[in-house]
Amino acid sequence: MEVHAHTHTPRKKWTHYLWEFLMLFLAVFCGFFAEYKLEQTIERHREKDYMESMVRDLQNDITGIDTIIKEKKIRIGFADSLLTLFGKRDFKNTSGSMYNIGGLLSFRSYFNPNDGTVQQLKNAGGLRLIKKRNVVDSIQVYTNHIRDLQRLQDLEESHLIEYRSEMSKIFSASVFNNMFASKEAMLIKQLDTNPLLISEDNKNINDLSMKIVITKGNRLSQIEDLNQLLQSATTLIDLIKKEYKLK
Repeated sequence: MEVHAHTHTPRKKWTHYLWEFLMLFLAVFCGFFAEYKLEQTIERHREKDYMESMVRDLQNDITGIDTIIKEKKIRIGFADSLLTLFGKRDFKNTSGSMYNIGGLLSFRSYFNPNDGTVQQLKNAGGLRLIKKRNVVDSIQVYTNHIRDLQRLQDLEESHLIEYRSEMSKIFSASVFNNMFASKEAMLIKQLDTNPLLISEDNKNINDLSMKIVITKGNRLSQIEDLNQLLQSATTLIDLIKKEYKLK
């Protein structure tokens, strides 16, 4: 009868198991770390792409702000001219100019920000993607200026509704209808005659003048806010270019 001998492998030391555990832990840790670094790199690229896009938006905003400031100043000049004409009360010789200026004053021009990048950032989870705190703060300052300006623009719209209502007491609708050279483009054909006004009553003229003064004051406030917005946009562009090393 044969006896089979069993071979026994030597029992591994506890240090061997510890070493295996450490190697496994290190492999898992390195995998997570590599994935984390990859995600960080991707986010940094996305962040820089967003900032490049924001610079383009801000540059377009600056162009738009400059244009709106000029248009606001022109309308403020119209307001002063019409108030001066009302003060002279030479309706027989200047009513045509009153119609011309009065019609132009009823138009408005508003600043619409290029906020595509900001909206994308909000949709991507807010400004958390931007790691530079000073940039986030400057963006917030800029958006706050836009919010304040938009409030004034909304207020101007209500002022213009009241102004147009008062216009009907002074100016003839049929004359204005003939002045619209292009109803699609809202262009006014300037008069070279002096058609009669509906009313030359002092109270009616004073009521309309008050609406002109209020609208003028609003537009002056808008110019102040627009200049602040312009400065904020310029500062933000310089900061982004510096922090992200953009040209």
